[in-house]
Amino acid sequence: MSDAVLGAVLVGGASRRMGADKATLPLEGMPMAHRVRRALFDGGAGSVVLVGSGGTEEGAVPDRWPGEGPLAGIAAAVEHGAEVPGIEVVVVAACDQPDLSGALVADLAHALVSGPAEARACAVRTPDGRLQPFPSAWRTGAAAALVELVEAGERRADAAFGIGPVIEVAAPADLLADLDTPDDLRRWTARHQDGPSAPPVPGA
Repeated sequence: MSDAVLGAVLVGGASRRMGADKATLPLEGMPMAHRVRRALFDGGAGSVVLVGSGGTEEGAVPDRWPGEGPLAGIAAAVEHGAEVPGIEVVVVAACDQPDLSGALVADLAHALVSGPAEARACAVRTPDGRLQPFPSAWRTGAAAALVELVEAGERRADAAFGIGPVIEVAAPADLLADLDTPDDLRRWTARHQDGPSAPPVPGA
């Protein structure tokens, strides 16, 4: 299944609350976006792109709607996947989710591929009742509808779930936790200071 799954890390945010580029922020010696990329590879993605990257590194994909919010990032990722031969599913994650696991990525992709054909996406319903947009898995056939939402002026990431049926999976909320502020970063570092070093990222 890996050849049919594309991973996408959204790196185009302004990081205003953090005060520094979150995508390149080093955690345990590795840029945060690369930790997320590693989880996508571990979860079975055959390739992973960085959406919104202004760099020239391998896997960099420009954001079609820069600065227009997280829904635009999802749409750009899924639209890019739809243009790649053989890709059926795009798993989209935010660059500031450093505890994302390969097991959760695999669960999202598998549930979507094995689920009803009419399902557009698969996402996590956390214990607080919220359907989480990151990470989420999308059929490439959803690209046109996502693009239409963005071009109609929608910006909220969870608005994407309105385009069609969504398969739900369960997962601990801490796997989806994001780091938005320096305080978030300090708390994460304190929790992980005795943890193992992160292994290398495939293709990095």
